[in-house]
Amino acid sequence: MTAAAFGTRDNPSRWARRLPEAALATLGVIVAGYLASYQLGIVHAVWDPLFGSASSASVVESPLSRSLPVPDAALGTLAYLVEAALALTGRADRWISQSWLVVVFGLVVAGLGVTAIGLVLIQAFVVHAWCSLCLTSAVISLVMSASAFPEVRAAVGVLAARRARSRREVAVSGRPDNTLAPSPSSPPPPPPPAPPIARSALDAVADGRGNGDGRGDEADASDDARTRATRSSGKEAAGESRPRHDMTQNPTHRFAPSERFASGGTTPGSTGSGNGTATATHDLLAPAGDGTSRRVVVVSGASAGVGRAAAIAFAKDGCDVAVLARGEDGLDGARRDVEAQGVRALPIKCDVADADAVERAADQVEREFGPIDVWVNVAMVSVFSPAKEMEPDEYRRVTEVTYLGQVYGTLSALKRMLPRDRGRIIQVGSALAYRGIPLQSAYCGAKHAIQGFTESVRCELIHDGSNVKISMAQLPAVNTPQFDWVKSRLPNRAQPVPPIFQPELIANALVWLSHNYRRELNIGGSTDLAIYANRVVPGWLDHHLAWTGYDSQQTDQPRNPDQPNNLWEPVDGRGGGDHGAHGRFDDRASYESRQLWAATHRNVLLGGVAAAAVGAFALMRTMFSR
Repeated sequence: MTAAAFGTRDNPSRWARRLPEAALATLGVIVAGYLASYQLGIVHAVWDPLFGSASSASVVESPLSRSLPVPDAALGTLAYLVEAALALTGRADRWISQSWLVVVFGLVVAGLGVTAIGLVLIQAFVVHAWCSLCLTSAVISLVMSASAFPEVRAAVGVLAARRARSRREVAVSGRPDNTLAPSPSSPPPPPPPAPPIARSALDAVADGRGNGDGRGDEADASDDARTRATRSSGKEAAGESRPRHDMTQNPTHRFAPSERFASGGTTPGSTGSGNGTATATHDLLAPAGDGTSRRVVVVSGASAGVGRAAAIAFAKDGCDVAVLARGEDGLDGARRDVEAQGVRALPIKCDVADADAVERAADQVEREFGPIDVWVNVAMVSVFSPAKEMEPDEYRRVTEVTYLGQVYGTLSALKRMLPRDRGRIIQVGSALAYRGIPLQSAYCGAKHAIQGFTESVRCELIHDGSNVKISMAQLPAVNTPQFDWVKSRLPNRAQPVPPIFQPELIANALVWLSHNYRRELNIGGSTDLAIYANRVVPGWLDHHLAWTGYDSQQTDQPRNPDQPNNLWEPVDGRGGGDHGAHGRFDDRASYESRQLWAATHRNVLLGGVAAAAVGAFALMRTMFSR
């Protein structure tokens, strides 16, 4: 049967049918994307005109919805995008000319429909709640499944007819006759089959080539050495493929975080000082320069907050940790926390705004602990104030600590790492390194400066062919004590802009980054959103933050006008005691980040997608080849 045998109204691939399908899929993208935004913490309430926000939230946040490493609504958004693209792909007779495409379209539509409807029904019995937008998504999938069924049935009929014809030809002549012209009453021949995937491409998928994420600089150096040796021995003849990587020669950088990494390796009952937190499990430790399994790590700003949590996390990773900070109480607490993990701690009182002090600290570390393997720059100060009320010396001080402190730490680390041709430098940045917000102009300027400085140094290291690596971790809002001691001119108490994450999540990400080179690692979905939105709609963000940025950085509690601040000297040095890693937002902070899990497992995700694509291609060829 040909396309001409159908009238316009009977053609299952007509545009009058497919355009509404594309529109429905687009609506599905909007609905599922909104639910995914809630699951990622980008929006803080689910709009529900029928059952109420609380009912929808209980459905979207149920254990069933959280059973996957990524939000189920995000997967639904991706599926709807694929549906919309496939609905608009192909000619008006694609059920004949591109039958395989229609079948794939039907599989996606049916799969999403069964999943969406099944989840809604299961949630009703498990959670005993309903969600209007979830029901809307299920209805969209149901309507699209009904609409796509005639086209898919027709395409399957065409494929079945071709297969039956091919078998008849084999039975008559002993081989299929692919040169027969189509009769007026039979469908035209299918397009030529896609060329088989080259063996080298399959090898690349199997070997992990084409994506070096999660593999260290030692692996790159090993590959380069092998390639140079192969070329020099003349083994790289025309058509000869590149040798496979021997991962056993590179055990250090097969490091991967355990499944508990997604929760920051912590339990909700962990204390602010880091005691009681569960240890993130790592496969292997990187060897130090002396041949032992213990690395030497320097963490600046380690008396509290992210720096304190990072010192504990590196200690749990089996590293000797030197902690740099100004506050004596915090340094002493950090020393106890690090030594509690069974490793050595070296507390050094140091103001990172003093380049000479940083250099002396680096000398002391190498004298007492040995060569520095990892240097983590965390120290920072800030001022919450409109720019028009800021003083010049406040800008200078924030810049000296937050920006120049990282510069001085980097220079001291490079001075020692470059002659050894190994080492890792990690800069703790922020989403504010790309997107400035009101009331923190000094801090945003310093973070922007760090980002530019780090890119420049990275280029120079690449130019020199150095194995020293420099990375930057871009942070979201974190529950640290800084909001109780930051200098502020706000009428109410300062707070991080939600969503808020616990410092242990950040600390474990920094440990992961020390084993797995990335030029930058964004932590948290809100960080990704801020950075990428600023690339697309910076002007809109200017106006949005102008209206929301003031309230979102303050609580409804008045600020104590006599509150001490740490801009010029540490608060704990004035009898304030040890503040630990956590701030006062434990009840609002999360130990989990699905975005971070995906970012640190993207080789696994890409490998799964590649394997699925290869498998689907092989299945399609087997099923529909003539």
